Amino acid sequence: MKYAYSFLLCSTLFSCCSINASETENLIDRIHQDINKRFAEFDKNRRNTVTRQQFLSELEPIIECVQQYSGQLTDNELEELSKKNALFYQAVDYCGECIYNDMHSVDSSTLDNIDSLIRPHSIFNTLRVDILLYVSEKARQKIDHQYTMTLQNASVISCFEVVHQLYLAATVSEDNVVKIWNLRKNACLDTFERNVAVKSIAFSNSGSCFATLEGSNIVLWNMGCKSVEKETITSESWLSSVSYLNRPQNFLHHSSVGYQDYVHSDTLSATGAYCGEEYGQLLWTIKGREVAFLGSQSLLCNRKSALIRWKKDKNMRMPEQISANDGKTLVVTMDQCPELYACEQAIKNTPEIESLKTIPQSKLYEQQLTEYEQALVRSAIEKKCNALALLAQQ
Repeated sequence: MKYAYSFLLCSTLFSCCSINASETENLIDRIHQDINKRFAEFDKNRRNTVTRQQFLSELEPIIECVQQYSGQLTDNELEELSKKNALFYQAVDYCGECIYNDMHSVDSSTLDNIDSLIRPHSIFNTLRVDILLYVSEKARQKIDHQYTMTLQNASVISCFEVVHQLYLAATVSEDNVVKIWNLRKNACLDTFERNVAVKSIAFSNSGSCFATLEGSNIVLWNMGCKSVEKETITSESWLSSVSYLNRPQNFLHHSSVGYQDYVHSDTLSATGAYCGEEYGQLLWTIKGREVAFLGSQSLLCNRKSALIRWKKDKNMRMPEQISANDGKTLVVTMDQCPELYACEQAIKNTPEIESLKTIPQSKLYEQQLTEYEQALVRSAIEKKCNALALLAQQ
Protein backbone atom coordinates (compact mmCIF):
# COMPACT_ATOMS: atom_id res chain seq x y z
CA MET A 1 0.00 0.00 0.00
CA LYS A 2 1.34 3.42 -0.95
CA TYR A 3 0.32 6.80 0.34
CA ALA A 4 0.48 10.19 -1.30
CA TYR A 5 1.72 12.70 1.25
CA SER A 6 1.80 16.45 1.08
CA PHE A 7 4.70 18.00 2.95
CA LEU A 8 3.52 21.61 2.74
CA LEU A 9 2.65 23.06 6.12
CA CYS A 10 1.23 26.40 7.11
CA SER A 11 3.69 29.12 6.10
CA THR A 12 2.99 30.98 9.29
CA LEU A 13 4.60 28.20 11.30
CA PHE A 14 7.88 28.48 9.41
CA SER A 15 8.03 32.25 9.31
CA CYS A 16 9.16 32.36 12.94
CA CYS A 17 12.73 31.36 13.74
CA SER A 18 12.15 30.64 17.38
CA ILE A 19 9.37 30.35 19.94
CA ASN A 20 9.11 31.29 23.56
CA ALA A 21 8.10 28.97 26.38
CA SER A 22 4.45 30.05 26.35
CA GLU A 23 4.06 28.98 22.70
CA THR A 24 5.70 25.56 23.09
CA GLU A 25 2.61 23.63 24.15
CA ASN A 26 0.56 25.19 21.35
CA LEU A 27 3.20 24.31 18.75
CA ILE A 28 3.39 20.69 19.93
CA ASP A 29 -0.39 20.45 19.72
CA ARG A 30 -0.41 21.85 16.18
CA ILE A 31 2.25 19.35 15.03
CA HIS A 32 0.28 16.58 16.72
CA GLN A 33 -2.91 17.56 14.86
CA ASP A 34 -1.04 17.99 11.59
CA ILE A 35 0.45 14.47 11.78
CA ASN A 36 -2.89 12.88 12.66
CA LYS A 37 -4.70 14.74 9.87
CA ARG A 38 -2.28 13.88 7.07
CA PHE A 39 -1.43 10.34 8.19
CA ALA A 40 -4.89 9.26 9.33
CA GLU A 41 -4.79 6.18 7.08
CA PHE A 42 -1.39 4.98 8.27
CA ASP A 43 -1.66 1.35 9.43
CA LYS A 44 0.34 0.99 12.67
CA ASN A 45 0.10 -2.81 12.45
CA ARG A 46 1.98 -3.04 9.13
CA ARG A 47 5.20 -3.33 11.10
CA ASN A 48 4.40 -7.02 11.56
CA THR A 49 3.53 -7.72 7.90
CA VAL A 50 6.18 -5.95 5.77
CA THR A 51 9.96 -5.91 5.60
CA ARG A 52 12.02 -3.67 7.85
CA GLN A 53 13.15 -1.45 4.96
CA GLN A 54 9.62 -1.11 3.59
CA PHE A 55 8.19 -0.12 6.96
CA LEU A 56 11.03 2.34 7.49
CA SER A 57 10.26 4.00 4.15
CA GLU A 58 6.61 4.38 5.17
CA LEU A 59 7.63 6.05 8.43
CA GLU A 60 9.94 8.49 6.66
CA PRO A 61 7.18 11.01 5.79
CA ILE A 62 6.18 11.22 9.47
CA ILE A 63 9.78 12.05 10.45
CA GLU A 64 9.97 14.49 7.53
CA CYS A 65 6.79 16.18 8.73
CA VAL A 66 8.27 16.87 12.17
CA GLN A 67 11.65 17.72 10.67
CA GLN A 68 10.15 20.76 8.97
CA TYR A 69 9.80 22.23 12.46
CA SER A 70 13.46 21.45 13.17
CA GLY A 71 15.21 24.28 14.95
CA GLN A 72 12.08 25.17 16.89
CA LEU A 73 11.95 22.02 19.02
CA THR A 74 14.34 21.02 21.78
CA ASP A 75 14.91 17.44 22.94
CA ASN A 76 12.40 17.97 25.75
CA GLU A 77 9.79 19.22 23.30
CA LEU A 78 10.43 16.31 20.94
CA GLU A 79 9.96 14.02 23.93
CA GLU A 80 6.64 15.68 24.75
CA LEU A 81 5.53 15.28 21.13
CA SER A 82 6.55 11.62 21.24
CA LYS A 83 4.36 11.11 24.32
CA LYS A 84 1.44 12.97 22.76
CA ASN A 85 1.48 11.53 19.23
CA ALA A 86 1.41 7.75 18.75
CA LEU A 87 2.59 7.90 15.13
CA PHE A 88 5.63 10.02 15.91
CA TYR A 89 6.40 7.80 18.90
CA GLN A 90 6.31 4.72 16.68
CA ALA A 91 8.50 6.39 14.05
CA VAL A 92 11.11 7.39 16.64
CA ASP A 93 10.95 3.97 18.29
CA TYR A 94 11.45 2.15 15.01
CA CYS A 95 14.29 4.43 13.89
CA GLY A 96 15.91 3.96 17.27
CA GLU A 97 15.59 0.20 16.84
CA CYS A 98 17.37 0.45 13.47
CA ILE A 99 20.22 2.45 15.02
CA TYR A 100 20.44 -0.04 17.87
CA ASN A 101 20.71 -2.89 15.35
CA ASP A 102 23.49 -0.99 13.55
CA MET A 103 25.39 -0.84 16.84
CA HIS A 104 24.71 -4.50 17.46
CA SER A 105 26.16 -5.50 14.07
CA VAL A 106 29.08 -3.03 14.03
CA ASP A 107 32.58 -4.31 13.22
CA SER A 108 36.05 -2.73 13.14
CA SER A 109 35.42 -1.17 9.72
CA THR A 110 32.18 0.60 10.70
CA LEU A 111 33.02 1.62 14.28
CA ASP A 112 33.82 5.22 13.30
CA ASN A 113 30.52 5.41 11.40
CA ILE A 114 28.67 4.66 14.62
CA ASP A 115 30.46 7.53 16.36
CA SER A 116 29.85 9.90 13.41
CA LEU A 117 26.13 9.00 13.23
CA ILE A 118 26.56 7.66 9.66
CA ARG A 119 23.95 4.94 9.05
CA PRO A 120 23.27 2.54 6.17
CA HIS A 121 19.57 3.49 6.13
CA SER A 122 18.91 6.35 3.73
CA ILE A 123 16.42 8.10 6.04
CA PHE A 124 19.10 8.82 8.65
CA ASN A 125 21.40 10.54 6.15
CA THR A 126 18.66 13.08 5.37
CA LEU A 127 17.75 13.92 8.95
CA ARG A 128 18.69 17.25 10.42
CA VAL A 129 21.20 17.08 13.24
CA ASP A 130 18.81 17.84 16.11
CA ILE A 131 16.33 15.15 15.00
CA LEU A 132 19.14 12.62 14.37
CA LEU A 133 20.67 13.29 17.79
CA TYR A 134 17.30 12.85 19.45
CA VAL A 135 16.59 9.56 17.66
CA SER A 136 20.15 8.36 18.35
CA GLU A 137 19.75 9.13 22.04
CA LYS A 138 16.56 7.05 22.13
CA ALA A 139 18.57 4.19 20.60
CA ARG A 140 21.33 4.61 23.21
CA GLN A 141 18.71 4.28 25.93
CA LYS A 142 17.88 0.80 24.65
CA ILE A 143 21.41 -0.32 25.52
CA ASP A 144 21.54 -1.48 29.12
CA HIS A 145 25.25 -2.27 29.11
CA GLN A 146 27.24 -2.11 32.33
CA TYR A 147 30.43 -3.11 34.04
CA THR A 148 31.65 -3.16 37.63
CA MET A 149 34.73 -1.92 39.45
CA THR A 150 35.95 -2.93 42.88
CA LEU A 151 37.41 -0.37 45.27
CA GLN A 152 39.53 -2.19 47.84
CA ASN A 153 40.14 -0.86 51.35
CA ALA A 154 42.42 -2.14 54.11
CA SER A 155 39.62 -2.32 56.69
CA VAL A 156 35.82 -2.42 56.83
CA ILE A 157 34.04 0.44 55.02
CA SER A 158 31.89 2.63 57.27
CA CYS A 159 30.52 5.09 54.66
CA PHE A 160 31.00 6.01 51.01
CA GLU A 161 29.79 8.21 48.17
CA VAL A 162 29.73 7.65 44.39
CA VAL A 163 28.95 10.37 41.81
CA HIS A 164 28.75 8.79 38.36
CA GLN A 165 28.69 12.02 36.31
CA LEU A 166 31.97 13.13 37.88
CA TYR A 167 33.55 9.66 37.82
CA LEU A 168 34.39 10.15 41.49
CA ALA A 169 34.01 7.94 44.54
CA ALA A 170 35.04 8.18 48.18
CA THR A 171 35.30 5.47 50.83
CA VAL A 172 35.82 5.81 54.56
CA SER A 173 36.88 2.80 56.61
CA GLU A 174 36.45 2.08 60.29
CA ASP A 175 40.09 2.99 60.99
CA ASN A 176 39.24 6.55 59.76
CA VAL A 177 41.19 6.23 56.51
CA VAL A 178 39.65 8.25 53.67
CA LYS A 179 40.22 7.26 50.05
CA ILE A 180 39.29 9.36 46.99
CA TRP A 181 38.86 7.37 43.76
CA ASN A 182 39.04 8.26 40.05
CA LEU A 183 36.49 6.00 38.32
CA ARG A 184 37.82 6.85 34.84
CA LYS A 185 40.96 4.96 35.77
CA ASN A 186 39.68 2.77 38.61
CA ALA A 187 42.53 4.22 40.65
CA CYS A 188 42.93 5.78 44.09
CA LEU A 189 43.66 9.53 43.83
CA ASP A 190 44.43 10.21 47.47
CA THR A 191 44.55 8.49 50.87
CA PHE A 192 44.65 10.23 54.24
CA GLU A 193 43.85 9.41 57.87
CA ARG A 194 41.79 11.41 60.38
CA ASN A 195 42.10 11.54 64.16
CA VAL A 196 38.35 11.23 64.80
CA ALA A 197 35.62 9.05 63.30
CA VAL A 198 34.42 10.20 59.88
CA LYS A 199 30.66 9.71 59.86
CA SER A 200 29.88 10.88 56.31
CA ILE A 201 31.54 12.22 53.15
CA ALA A 202 30.16 14.15 50.14
CA PHE A 203 31.46 15.71 46.89
CA SER A 204 30.50 19.20 45.75
CA ASN A 205 28.49 19.54 42.53
CA SER A 206 31.58 20.43 40.49
CA GLY A 207 33.79 17.78 42.10
CA SER A 208 36.40 20.43 42.93
CA CYS A 209 35.98 19.90 46.68
CA PHE A 210 34.36 17.60 49.22
CA ALA A 211 33.20 17.61 52.83
CA THR A 212 33.66 15.20 55.71
CA LEU A 213 31.56 15.03 58.87
CA GLU A 214 33.91 14.37 61.79
CA GLY A 215 32.37 14.32 65.24
CA SER A 216 30.62 17.69 65.59
CA ASN A 217 32.72 19.35 62.86
CA ILE A 218 32.30 19.54 59.09
CA VAL A 219 35.64 19.79 57.29
CA LEU A 220 35.78 21.23 53.76
CA TRP A 221 38.53 19.99 51.43
CA ASN A 222 39.98 21.06 48.07
CA MET A 223 40.40 18.22 45.59
CA GLY A 224 43.80 17.42 44.09
CA CYS A 225 46.53 14.81 43.98
CA LYS A 226 46.81 15.66 47.66
CA SER A 227 43.60 16.81 49.32
CA VAL A 228 43.97 20.13 51.15
CA GLU A 229 41.91 21.07 54.20
CA LYS A 230 40.50 24.56 53.57
CA GLU A 231 37.82 25.24 56.21
CA THR A 232 36.23 23.74 59.33
CA ILE A 233 32.59 24.36 60.32
CA THR A 234 31.85 23.87 64.02
CA SER A 235 28.43 22.24 64.23
CA GLU A 236 26.44 19.73 66.32
CA SER A 237 27.38 16.28 67.62
CA TRP A 238 23.95 14.80 66.72
CA LEU A 239 24.59 15.15 62.98
CA SER A 240 25.09 11.88 61.12
CA SER A 241 25.12 12.79 57.41
CA VAL A 242 26.49 15.51 55.15
CA SER A 243 25.69 16.17 51.47
CA TYR A 244 25.77 18.89 48.81
CA LEU A 245 22.40 19.85 47.37
CA ASN A 246 21.30 20.84 43.86
CA ARG A 247 23.41 18.23 42.11
CA PRO A 248 22.25 16.09 39.14
CA GLN A 249 19.63 13.54 40.10
CA ASN A 250 21.63 10.41 39.23
CA PHE A 251 23.78 10.25 42.36
CA LEU A 252 24.08 7.98 45.33
CA HIS A 253 24.88 9.02 48.89
CA HIS A 254 25.15 6.25 51.45
CA SER A 255 23.47 8.25 54.19
CA SER A 256 21.42 10.89 52.36
CA VAL A 257 17.72 11.59 52.85
CA GLY A 258 17.37 13.34 49.50
CA TYR A 259 17.97 16.77 48.05
CA GLN A 260 16.28 20.11 47.53
CA ASP A 261 16.77 22.68 44.77
CA TYR A 262 19.06 25.59 45.59
CA VAL A 263 20.20 27.62 42.62
CA HIS A 264 22.98 29.77 44.06
CA SER A 265 26.45 28.62 45.19
CA ASP A 266 27.11 25.24 46.75
CA THR A 267 24.59 24.40 49.44
CA LEU A 268 25.80 22.04 52.13
CA SER A 269 23.30 20.01 54.13
CA ALA A 270 23.89 18.12 57.36
CA THR A 271 21.21 15.94 58.94
CA GLY A 272 20.72 13.80 62.03
CA ALA A 273 18.40 12.78 64.86
CA TYR A 274 18.55 15.54 67.47
CA CYS A 275 15.76 14.43 69.82
CA GLY A 276 14.73 10.80 69.72
CA GLU A 277 12.87 10.29 66.45
CA GLU A 278 12.96 14.01 65.54
CA TYR A 279 15.17 14.52 62.52
CA GLY A 280 16.76 17.87 61.69
CA GLN A 281 18.68 19.52 58.87
CA LEU A 282 21.23 22.34 58.97
CA LEU A 283 22.10 24.28 55.80
CA TRP A 284 25.08 26.42 54.73
CA THR A 285 26.01 28.17 51.48
CA ILE A 286 29.62 27.94 50.38
CA LYS A 287 31.29 30.27 47.89
CA GLY A 288 35.06 29.86 47.80
CA ARG A 289 36.25 30.18 51.40
CA GLU A 290 33.10 32.04 52.44
CA VAL A 291 30.67 29.94 54.50
CA ALA A 292 27.29 31.31 55.58
CA PHE A 293 24.78 29.52 57.80
CA LEU A 294 21.32 29.46 56.18
CA GLY A 295 19.34 27.97 59.06
CA SER A 296 17.76 24.75 60.26
CA GLN A 297 14.56 22.80 59.72
CA SER A 298 12.82 19.67 60.96
CA LEU A 299 12.41 16.77 58.55
CA LEU A 300 9.34 14.58 58.28
CA CYS A 301 11.23 11.30 58.14
CA ASN A 302 14.41 9.90 59.56
CA ARG A 303 17.31 8.55 57.56
CA LYS A 304 16.57 4.90 58.24
CA SER A 305 12.99 4.97 56.95
CA ALA A 306 14.08 7.01 53.90
CA LEU A 307 16.68 4.42 52.95
CA ILE A 308 14.22 1.55 53.45
CA ARG A 309 11.73 3.21 51.08
CA TRP A 310 14.54 3.84 48.59
CA LYS A 311 15.52 0.17 48.51
CA LYS A 312 11.92 -1.00 48.16
CA ASP A 313 11.10 1.39 45.30
CA LYS A 314 11.14 -0.70 42.11
CA ASN A 315 11.89 2.37 39.98
CA MET A 316 15.12 3.06 41.86
CA ARG A 317 18.04 0.85 42.66
CA MET A 318 21.24 1.13 44.60
CA PRO A 319 23.99 0.24 42.09
CA GLU A 320 26.78 0.25 44.68
CA GLN A 321 27.20 -2.29 47.41
CA ILE A 322 29.79 -3.21 50.00
CA SER A 323 31.04 -6.74 49.49
CA ALA A 324 29.43 -9.13 51.95
CA ASN A 325 32.61 -11.25 52.08
CA ASP A 326 34.77 -8.93 54.15
CA GLY A 327 33.10 -5.51 54.11
CA LYS A 328 36.34 -3.98 52.78
CA THR A 329 35.39 -3.76 49.10
CA LEU A 330 33.00 -1.35 47.43
CA VAL A 331 31.55 -2.69 44.17
CA VAL A 332 30.69 0.18 41.80
CA THR A 333 28.40 -0.46 38.82
CA MET A 334 28.67 1.83 35.81
CA ASP A 335 25.41 1.80 33.81
CA GLN A 336 24.44 2.99 30.33
CA CYS A 337 27.74 2.43 28.47
CA PRO A 338 26.77 2.41 24.75
CA GLU A 339 30.28 3.31 23.54
CA LEU A 340 31.81 0.35 25.37
CA TYR A 341 28.98 -1.82 24.03
CA ALA A 342 29.77 -0.75 20.44
CA CYS A 343 33.47 -1.55 20.86
CA GLU A 344 32.75 -4.94 22.41
CA GLN A 345 30.29 -5.74 19.59
CA ALA A 346 32.95 -4.72 17.04
CA ILE A 347 35.36 -7.19 18.66
CA LYS A 348 32.71 -9.90 18.59
CA ASN A 349 31.83 -9.26 14.91
CA THR A 350 35.39 -8.88 13.56
CA PRO A 351 36.97 -12.23 12.60
CA GLU A 352 40.46 -11.05 11.50
CA ILE A 353 43.32 -10.43 13.95
CA GLU A 354 44.74 -7.46 12.02
CA SER A 355 41.33 -5.78 11.81
CA LEU A 356 40.85 -6.25 15.55
CA LYS A 357 44.07 -4.34 16.19
CA THR A 358 42.66 -1.25 14.43
CA ILE A 359 39.87 -0.81 17.01
CA PRO A 360 42.09 1.12 19.51
CA GLN A 361 42.75 3.66 16.70
CA SER A 362 39.04 4.37 16.16
CA LYS A 363 37.60 7.78 17.09
CA LEU A 364 35.00 6.21 19.35
CA TYR A 365 37.67 4.32 21.33
CA GLU A 366 39.96 7.33 21.69
CA GLN A 367 37.35 10.02 22.38
CA GLN A 368 34.44 8.33 24.15
CA LEU A 369 35.89 5.63 26.43
CA THR A 370 37.42 6.19 29.85
CA GLU A 371 40.91 4.83 30.51
CA TYR A 372 39.46 1.89 32.41
CA GLU A 373 37.00 1.12 29.59
CA GLN A 374 39.88 1.25 27.09
CA ALA A 375 41.71 -1.29 29.23
CA LEU A 376 38.63 -3.54 29.12
CA VAL A 377 38.57 -3.27 25.31
CA ARG A 378 42.30 -4.02 24.95
CA SER A 379 41.91 -7.05 27.19
CA ALA A 380 38.97 -8.32 25.09
CA ILE A 381 40.95 -7.79 21.85
CA GLU A 382 43.95 -9.65 23.24
CA LYS A 383 41.73 -12.50 24.40
CA LYS A 384 40.08 -12.87 20.97
CA CYS A 385 43.39 -12.56 19.09
CA ASN A 386 44.84 -15.36 21.20
CA ALA A 387 41.77 -17.50 20.53
CA LEU A 388 41.95 -16.88 16.76
CA ALA A 389 45.70 -17.62 16.70
CA LEU A 390 45.11 -20.85 18.58
CA LEU A 391 42.37 -21.81 16.14
CA ALA A 392 44.66 -21.13 13.16
CA GLN A 393 47.29 -23.51 14.54
CA GLN A 394 44.87 -26.41 14.78
